[in-house]
Amino acid sequence: MTEAPFSKRGERTSNLLDLIHSNVCGPMSTCAINGCSYFITFTDDFSRYDYVYLVRHKSESLDEFKEFKTKVENQLNKSIKALRLDRRGEYLCFEFKAYLKECEIVSQTHTSRDTAMLRYCQEKEPNHVGHDLFHDE
Repeated sequence: MTEAPFSKRGERTSNLLDLIHSNVCGPMSTCAINGCSYFITFTDDFSRYDYVYLVRHKSESLDEFKEFKTKVENQLNKSIKALRLDRRGEYLCFEFKAYLKECEIVSQTHTSRDTAMLRYCQEKEPNHVGHDLFHDE
């Protein structure tokens, strides 16, 4: 597995599953019905199709990625080529890195200085998402 910076020009990939963006959001000030206070997004760069998984803990990121990976690869009969992540701890654990390496998925990371990715996340995850998924118990 190699870690490569991504282009800041805002170019999109030309095929499904060539690049998946992922972000863990939370904790939310209120929980979902099932007690989840975080959500994880997986977004295909080419189609911009989003998958959202509700989770109780950030440590569930690897399990949710495995579920997502299995689902989309089976549906599309294609493999994920690269996963673009932030530098937060949920994606930096040894198990997550080892899994990506085992699956031959390139890990790309971004920092807060990568404005193209930040702008993308802000557009895709507006404030109303949290209000739609979470409520006061």
